[in-house]
Amino acid sequence: MSPCGRWSQRCMRICCFAVTLGALSGRRSGLAEGLRVSWQPESLESMFALLVRDVGLEPGAVVSINVSNAKPSKNTVLVILSQDQWERWLDYLPALMQGDDKISYLISHARYPLGRELSTRHVICAAASDRYFIGVLNARFEKMMLEGSVSYENPNGQNLPLQLVHMPTTLALASMAFVLLVQIAALLLSTVWFQEATMLHALLVVCIALKALETAFKGSIFMVLARQGESEVWRFQ
Repeated sequence: MSPCGRWSQRCMRICCFAVTLGALSGRRSGLAEGLRVSWQPESLESMFALLVRDVGLEPGAVVSINVSNAKPSKNTVLVILSQDQWERWLDYLPALMQGDDKISYLISHARYPLGRELSTRHVICAAASDRYFIGVLNARFEKMMLEGSVSYENPNGQNLPLQLVHMPTTLALASMAFVLLVQIAALLLSTVWFQEATMLHALLVVCIALKALETAFKGSIFMVLARQGESEVWRFQ
């Protein structure tokens, strides 16, 4: 099969899987892809409810899980999957959609039976850093009523996922670069380019200054998140 054909099949599998993920994504907190995922009671009748996706964690990272199911059912488990395991689950999706529940026995980094309530702290034991996915597998497609939260913390008090660890520094440097650009532009427009300067040039300088403020503000958000694991809601508006 050609590379284009394999890519098309993978895209179709991902699209089919997205349809089965349930309605949790619309009820999550403002930082759904980051440090903490919280959701209100939600009635689901899907095969898999994805709670956390694509989170970079180091060995020794701690994942705190608090999930309740007001309608407990048999063969419902919470699973933690590495990147490779997640891709393997995607490959087996067509068989599951046809009623084959063998996917429920595929290898996973960790799994916890989910009855009426699950509260645990899981320590990532792995040889190297990886990206992880956390979700609830409902092999029998029985109705669930999920509520709770999932949070995580990397070693040394680092609350950001690995792919965002350098964001505070990157945004701080970007902000300083914009400030320097504003200073240089203002100096040139007031001296060398004074005769050619127009209101449009002044407007461009103001826009660059606003961009400097924006990146500095975003950098402060990430610094707070890295240290505390959460930030005031207004900072995300």
